Amino acid sequence: MPYNIQLTSQHLDDDDLERLIHTVAMTQPAQVLDSLLTAIEGCDPGLRYKGVLTAALSFQTCVLDTIRRGQLTREALNQILREAIDPNTDSSTNLNCIFDRAILLFGIRRSGNHALIEWLKGHFDPNAVLFLNSAEPSLFRTTAQDLSVDACTYGAVPIKEHQTCLIVSYENCDPRLYPLIYNSGIAHRTDALLLLRDFPNTAASITRAAHDQPAFGYRYRIRDFPALWCIYAKLIMSRAPGFYPVLYNDWFKSSDMRFHLESALGLQQSDAGLNQVSLFGQGSSFDAITYDGNAQGMDVLNRWTTMIDDPLFQFLLLAEEEALPLNDILFGGFAQSYSDIFSLWQKR
Repeated sequence: MPYNIQLTSQHLDDDDLERLIHTVAMTQPAQVLDSLLTAIEGCDPGLRYKGVLTAALSFQTCVLDTIRRGQLTREALNQILREAIDPNTDSSTNLNCIFDRAILLFGIRRSGNHALIEWLKGHFDPNAVLFLNSAEPSLFRTTAQDLSVDACTYGAVPIKEHQTCLIVSYENCDPRLYPLIYNSGIAHRTDALLLLRDFPNTAASITRAAHDQPAFGYRYRIRDFPALWCIYAKLIMSRAPGFYPVLYNDWFKSSDMRFHLESALGLQQSDAGLNQVSLFGQGSSFDAITYDGNAQGMDVLNRWTTMIDDPLFQFLLLAEEEALPLNDILFGGFAQSYSDIFSLWQKR
């Protein structure tokens, strides 16, 4: 159903923009541009039938950049949409189904993304897997010879004849803003996984890594972490359509939970990749790649105990008041209450 927002001024304010972006991202493809046209009086009707998803994604990215530089007029919005659309391309038919399987993994950094990926890769012939790490959310584009998953990190990636499985990792992105319906057409079967690790241990790993690279840690791990963790938690609790939830703690410690995930994905039972430590992200924040070949030996469920007196760790636990209550629901509680952490924080 089109998003019925009435704009009376000549610009979009931040709140209107945010609501429109979420509407665009979560709407069925055929409805996306109609939602925009209904919402924004005077939008060029000539944009209605071409480049629907391209326009939506441009709205998500380019418009955000524009709004940060100043007020966004309807004329500027029309121009952004026009530039996003190739008039000679029908965006509804330019994605080829070129893989048998595709697995799209969405996770917050330091949540065990690569541990899960190594385990997933272990279910396939290594030569059959095309793995793309930390891609930017974008529309897939294909030709007969190559695939582009985004315009920034990956250009045209050659596809080899024996590569029948695509695995793409998305880190620290909001799954609600991802064009899942469209991109699912890349394979005969596409599964999207939503991975979440418990809040305290994720915060502990982020804190530990930030001590070595403060600026990098802030930009890529800390800045969005508390709020984004809550978004992931709520999506999992609400059973967001199209996304299969994976609680990292359960996956790590329970062979039964791994079997349930394999069944849901239609995979044969195998722990061949379970003990591999990926080189991506320099391995564990605590152990690097020391435990490669014995990843199950890492004490990943008790990282928080070594960081409890660290001010940055305490700050992250306190940054979102709803995070620990959500953690209690999904992961069975935490030894320290919000008030306990706050008391430590005040005594620092």
